[in-house]
Amino acid sequence: MTVWNRANSRLFMLSLTGMAVLLAAEEPGTTRIALADNAIAEGGMEYVIAHGVERGPEIKWGYRDFWAWKLADFKRVLDELALRRDRGELWITDHISCHKYKTERETDRGKLLQRTHETIVLELSRDADGELYDLPLTLMTRVPESWKNCRIIQEGRSTTVKVTNGVICYGAPAGKITISNLKNNE
Repeated sequence: MTVWNRANSRLFMLSLTGMAVLLAAEEPGTTRIALADNAIAEGGMEYVIAHGVERGPEIKWGYRDFWAWKLADFKRVLDELALRRDRGELWITDHISCHKYKTERETDRGKLLQRTHETIVLELSRDADGELYDLPLTLMTRVPESWKNCRIIQEGRSTTVKVTNGVICYGAPAGKITISNLKNNE
């Protein structure tokens, strides 16, 4: 599981496979949460790798269980990550999607094609191979303050989004994007 704020480049990856990098002397979960907070503050990516979660109540801390998380610590970390995700600070995904999204974010280009009082038309172009890099990019578009809701049409599909402080946030694949003011009777 990778956590990354797609719009603001913040990433935290939590993997339950691979080698352990957890610090045994830490206060339960604090380093792991600090890594997530660092990813938020730095606009980057962090991750923690562990072999699993304890099988209890009687753990044999031998070879096979050496790197397992304490169940209570694991739940606390997940709860803390969920809080940050729910505030829109982190995105939870896998490491391949993280790589794909980062590549798209660094290579995609947006172009304003048209802007009227009722419509905005954009084009998102992608330099990366569209067969491999196929995730929608999170875009934030400023719209007129009088707009309350917008209809977004992409690839023949229509979505309605709420305007917050004159901005809409939405996922966009490469291609043409038409944004229109959604009036009360629509």
